Amino acid sequence: MSVLWSLSLRANSADETAKINEYAKALNQKYNFELYTEEYGGLEFFDWGFRYEDIDSDKVKLAEEMIKEVVAHFPDMKLTFLWTGDGPCIQWEMISKNGVLVDVEPWRVWIHCEKESFGELLANIPFIKQRGFDVRCDEDEMDICWEYDHMSEEDLCNDTIVQLSKKMAQTTIYSYKHIMMDNVNEIETFCVMKNGEGEWLVDWALEGLAHWAWEHKARSWSYWDVIKKPEDCLEQMLDEVRRGEDTEGYIFITLLYSAEYEADNTANRGLEHWLALFKSEDKQWLMAADRMLYDCIVLAGMHHNWNTDSSDTSLFEYNEQDELRLFERVSDNWRSMNLQKQKVYINLLKFTNLDYKPILRNYLEEIKPYRKEADEEMQWLLQEIGSN
Repeated sequence: MSVLWSLSLRANSADETAKINEYAKALNQKYNFELYTEEYGGLEFFDWGFRYEDIDSDKVKLAEEMIKEVVAHFPDMKLTFLWTGDGPCIQWEMISKNGVLVDVEPWRVWIHCEKESFGELLANIPFIKQRGFDVRCDEDEMDICWEYDHMSEEDLCNDTIVQLSKKMAQTTIYSYKHIMMDNVNEIETFCVMKNGEGEWLVDWALEGLAHWAWEHKARSWSYWDVIKKPEDCLEQMLDEVRRGEDTEGYIFITLLYSAEYEADNTANRGLEHWLALFKSEDKQWLMAADRMLYDCIVLAGMHHNWNTDSSDTSLFEYNEQDELRLFERVSDNWRSMNLQKQKVYINLLKFTNLDYKPILRNYLEEIKPYRKEADEEMQWLLQEIGSN
């Protein structure tokens, strides 16, 4: 299947747009691109610039050459070149500097504070603009945001937030950043800052919570709730799934990412942190969901409790038939998973009295013909089999 490519050049003002469009139309006498139709694509002009769409890679390359000519003709303009394939599936962006396109990595940063301090935050927008950032405001969410180049403006962006925080010394401000290129508003990194003091942290578990919050926007949950009170968000999700609502998928992402990306998470919230919020009645829906991670959690939870206030008793009631059935299901499905997932599942099974060594040995025999002995997964399997 052919990829529909889209190349666009965007100006920053109506005057600049008129100039680049006029020059592009003149250049098209040389390139002879057809004007846009829904059926065949082509060259199209807008009040922000122009765009060329086609599935023909040769014509797309010519369109890129024409755009570079336009950029070179206006070295004093800061133009934005966006190249996409099949909508948001493939994207990259460049900007013009001195008539040449250079790579950028567009990010967006969001700043939020409590209602009583929002007026003070708005009053500092001129300071942020003096730093060269174009600020947008959302009064409903009580936040502001701006876009910046992660490659060249990261330090300036961070320093701007520090100085802003010092100007609002008595106020706690909350921030998060996300990559704009994938059209998904993920919390790549976040920070809670007061009087210039704060640390940018990473917690991939927030992705599941953030997706849930977005779906529940009408119920007054926001991304800021995820950052300020993530445990409350998960407890709300657990209450919903106990009532039979379709929330289990968001819980799964939260738990999986907290475990699988624990080495990358700097917020010190591993899988155990979230499992401490579970209750004994969660056993039934966890088993019914038929997910490997959940099965291992139930198996571990019949021998262990992550809630330190109740650590003398197991989280879930022990049932021998449940244990045998779940362990058989785990054994039957132990294939086609990455090493990190295997480590997560084995760490959970270590809370049990089950002998998981045959599972690892069988899997080792399956992959041995296709792996070198020094392979990381091979070495881990050998170590676990020997230490079990």
